[in-house]
Amino acid sequence: MPDPNDMRAQLLQHVFSAIDELNQQLPPAERIAKSEASVLTGSDGALESLAFLNLIVATEDRVNAALGVSINLASLLMESDETPPPRNVGELVDLIATRVRGPDHG
Repeated sequence: MPDPNDMRAQLLQHVFSAIDELNQQLPPAERIAKSEASVLTGSDGALESLAFLNLIVATEDRVNAALGVSINLASLLMESDETPPPRNVGELVDLIATRVRGPDHG
């Protein structure tokens, strides 16, 4: 079993890579800092819903390709009343880690 800290660090890098991709599409004032504390959603959220969805899809593509898993975060977040959207980058990483470690991978 891989070290959970190594896995989380790897997932964080995939999220940061997706942030880089998303930031290329956003005006400078709307770009997201690559920090676990960067707010994504909620009243202080930096992203509009379409930009948030683009970040989620870009992240799941990277994670699925790198780890050979099949997680579907977009569906999970849109279809589940029990899974609130992550408020910041750290919560997004934690959500992905939970799905990757889960028995059905999403």
